[in-house]
Amino acid sequence: MKFKYDTSTDEGKAQVMLEFARTKMTVLQTKRGSTAWIAAYNPSWDWLCCDYNYPLEPKLVPWTLSTVPKVGVLLESNGVIQVPQAFTRIGIKLHSNNHVYSYNNLSEYTHSLDGGVTWQPCGTTEQ
Repeated sequence: MKFKYDTSTDEGKAQVMLEFARTKMTVLQTKRGSTAWIAAYNPSWDWLCCDYNYPLEPKLVPWTLSTVPKVGVLLESNGVIQVPQAFTRIGIKLHSNNHVYSYNNLSEYTHSLDGGVTWQPCGTTEQ
């Protein structure tokens, strides 16, 4: 797991505590020497025996011809389901029209690979 802050420094520790104070989002905690992280809803901030941090949010990267799933459907933000007809070097051609939608411009869409049971953002996530 990758983390947001470098808690080997006082500045990194301060950033974790400031984010908790600002957002009240649950921070993760581990005992020194352990690899197991647990949710700390009310952290004691005992930096001598524990470490605290927030996981790094994954970054969404636009698909490319080699990474786009070649199955599934797209859902527009207005609720219209679109079926991809073709995949090109620059984007996806939808069944409903002849327009090719650039991989970079699919932020208004989500996609499903299981017939619409679950929906995910269009793109590849990386840490």
